[in-house]
Amino acid sequence: MKAGGGGAAGARLPLARPGAAPVRARAAALPLAILLAALAGCGAQPAAAAPHPAAGFTVSGIDGQPHRLADYRGKVVILNFWATWCIPCRAEIPDLEHEYRAHRAEGLVVLGMDYKESRDDVVAFATEYTVSYPVLLDADGRVHDAYAVGGLPQTFVIDARGRVVSARTGIASRATMEQEYQAAARAG
Repeated sequence: MKAGGGGAAGARLPLARPGAAPVRARAAALPLAILLAALAGCGAQPAAAAPHPAAGFTVSGIDGQPHRLADYRGKVVILNFWATWCIPCRAEIPDLEHEYRAHRAEGLVVLGMDYKESRDDVVAFATEYTVSYPVLLDADGRVHDAYAVGGLPQTFVIDARGRVVSARTGIASRATMEQEYQAAARAG
């Protein structure tokens, strides 16, 4: 059957305007384009800034207990903002878990700060991914706003003195996480 012509059943295909991709091809390419755009914006991009005081917060964890950043003073903290729907976040969680298990005896704390999702959804996700570090709920987005999070995942490394010593948007390799941790351990 050709565009504008009749077929065996007499059906007609709509004519496309010159240079326009067929609707079906554009619709099929849309999910791929969204994924590529998300991944392109999620490469590990360290922020070049001098160490500065980390914004304090108190939020509930999925354990039902309040968690205050001040409670972790004297330890290196990797504060990772994420969400269950964020594909790059999902990819990064096993490496965060690895870093936590490798250095928790030395005092490393990893805090997973979920962005505005229900406790039940986050608990199910943390269980599925076998997350053993504290998972916190930024239910109203205040912590997200205090850290001026521009995209997910976004990670802040806080030294033992409570200063943000590095920040990045996007996923990072285990080697990068290790370098961030070691630099913060030396700084604090």
